Amino acid sequence: MVNTFMWVRAVLLPVVTVLIYRMTVSASRGSRRAFERLSALAAILPTAVIGVDLIPGVCPPWYAVMQVVCMLPVIRVAFITRGSALRAAFPKGH
Repeated sequence: MVNTFMWVRAVLLPVVTVLIYRMTVSASRGSRRAFERLSALAAILPTAVIGVDLIPGVCPPWYAVMQVVCMLPVIRVAFITRGSALRAAFPKGH
């Protein structure tokens, strides 16, 4: 049986996805603030999601594995946003 935690996650995921998409669009248009938020979220989100999933009894193992797989692109974004090309595109003090 699926617990409340998993239902809440299932509802929140599309909301978070829309917010991340909007930040990405703003960053692509040159918004440093959106870029910084996207960069921070990409670093924090996988740690939080995977960390919570590792708490025994919170969710079934298959769900935890699925969440790790879903976080792989977000982890990639975390590395990309910290790369030299994007840091040069969004210099501090601008």
